[in-house]
Amino acid sequence: MKKIFILILAISCTLTFFSTFSNASSKTIEKYVYAQDWNYNIKWQDTPAKFENDIYTNTNLDKLLKTCKSDYILANLKSTYPYLAWDNFENVQIYESELENSEDIAMYLKSKNIIIVNKPVFIKNDYIAQYNCILHELAHSLTLSDNSILSGGFNEPVAEFMAYKVCENQNLYFDFSYKDVSKLYMLISNAYGDDKLIYDFYNGLLIENLNQITDNNANQLASILYFLEHPTKRQELPFSYDYLIMMAQDIAIHANINKQKSLKNFSEHLIINNDYFSNLISRNL
Repeated sequence: MKKIFILILAISCTLTFFSTFSNASSKTIEKYVYAQDWNYNIKWQDTPAKFENDIYTNTNLDKLLKTCKSDYILANLKSTYPYLAWDNFENVQIYESELENSEDIAMYLKSKNIIIVNKPVFIKNDYIAQYNCILHELAHSLTLSDNSILSGGFNEPVAEFMAYKVCENQNLYFDFSYKDVSKLYMLISNAYGDDKLIYDFYNGLLIENLNQITDNNANQLASILYFLEHPTKRQELPFSYDYLIMMAQDIAIHANINKQKSLKNFSEHLIINNDYFSNLISRNL
């Protein structure tokens, strides 16, 4: 999958893993039953990529990039999000190479404003998958800024959302690469507001403002999303994938409760449901 260009510089904590569903029911639903178990502090920083070989141009990739750019313009996203990095979008270039020790299909390198396609992986996919991939990487060229890196794991679902908007405009299918993370993002957007979330992400305001509706759990959520996106890094944690989902979902639902937003459309579509989440959801139907 696609790389996010951040380097975990420090993880300093001692985490005790003791909360399970069996004892969760004994706690009051006012508390963050699952999210309170997260205690990692992550510092985010953009980092350059490494390549085994040189990068090369490819005529077919150039044509695909041109098609994807045209579809962004047709979706009229520039009028909706005029503050994004449209100069980067116009000037981004695409190359093929082999990403070092990576199964990623492609990546966007902000420091050079280029999309690198991992040829051995990319060519195994059909045209629609390749098209979706380049839409996603183009979204990074638009939404990544020196400030947005502070939002950590929100990087990927923001790109997914932008690519989805393009496909929606074209009545095309978009296959989300990070399906669960994108569902969590939509839950947060319900409380935060779609356009405001994109604006605050790009301008580095998301964590500060999200803290106000998550009882200062925004950094925790950004970190959890990052680990959900990166299976290799996730192996360093004492949590299962499902438990990370419940932590993130806990924060996202509380954000909606704090903003008094209706959760009716989410009541039957939680990633993981149990009595605790059902009780939370029932407050805001």
